[in-house]
Amino acid sequence: MLLNAPERTNIKASKKETPYALAKLEESVRIIRQAISELPALRKRLEKSRDIKSKAREIYNDLQNQHRRLLDALDTITLSLLEAGQDELASHSVKLNQSVKSFNPMTPDYSKLCAVLNNYLSLFLALLVLFVT
Repeated sequence: MLLNAPERTNIKASKKETPYALAKLEESVRIIRQAISELPALRKRLEKSRDIKSKAREIYNDLQNQHRRLLDALDTITLSLLEAGQDELASHSVKLNQSVKSFNPMTPDYSKLCAVLNNYLSLFLALLVLFVT
């Protein structure tokens, strides 16, 4: 005996789904914002803890990890922009990535780096709004 089960509707399909590339861009923007706030804070903590080697090493590792996450986020944005045909902004992202890659995490003043990242996000988000709409 066969039971006729009612057809199930896909609840997720009925909601508005965010395209994968857009979701990755949003995630990358969050990571960059996080880096803007955390990198200078970690550097200050490292300076305060330099007399305690084990703690300083742990904070330095966190600083390096945050730096890597920032670079990965910039890579993701670059790839997404290239995929979307936004070559000029992708080129700008590559140059920014190269600058961030050469940035020394032991630099005491992060204000210039954070200002550049904030400016980049402002430009990027303005263009993203134009691109999505």
